[in-house]
This record gives sequence, C-alpha cells and structure tokens, in this order.
Amino acid sequence: MRASRLVLRAVDEGWVVRAADPVDARRTLLTLTHAGREQVDRTHGFRRQVFARVMEDWPDADRTEFARLLTAFVGSFGQVTRGAGGS
Repeated sequence: MRASRLVLRAVDEGWVVRAADPVDARRTLLTLTHAGREQVDRTHGFRRQVFARVMEDWPDADRTEFARLLTAFVGSFGQVTRGAGGS
C-alpha cells in the first residue's frame, strides 16, 4: 500500500490531521490527533503483550539479549533507510 493511501486512511479514521507546511507549500504536515495517540498506545500495548507471551518461558538472560539485539537492529535499520533516501 502506498504512503498516500495510508495517510488517507489515517485521516479518514481521525488519527491524523493534515495541514499545509507554512515554510514549504509543496509539503503537507501530519499531526497525530488524540484518537491517533490512543491508537498508537493500543498498538504498542498489543505488541508488548504478544512479545511477553512469546517469550514467557525464555530465561531472563535471553530476553535481555533479544532486547539488546532488537534495539541495535532498529537503530541500524533507521540509519540505513535514512541514508538510502528514506525518512
């Protein structure tokens, strides 16, 4: 799905509002609404619950190592995608 469709859906759901960028009229600014923040919070909560269930029988050391590796992966992924023209 293209980003424009994702944005349109988020606007239709009331999760974000669009506004013209006062500095650059070619750009559109998206602002998370209260409903959008609630949706983000629900999604994060759901993800935490799933991770907890998946790892409930893992030793603490394995959970700690997984968290370290996942954090490193996400950080590196962000650097690579920003460097490749992503934002």
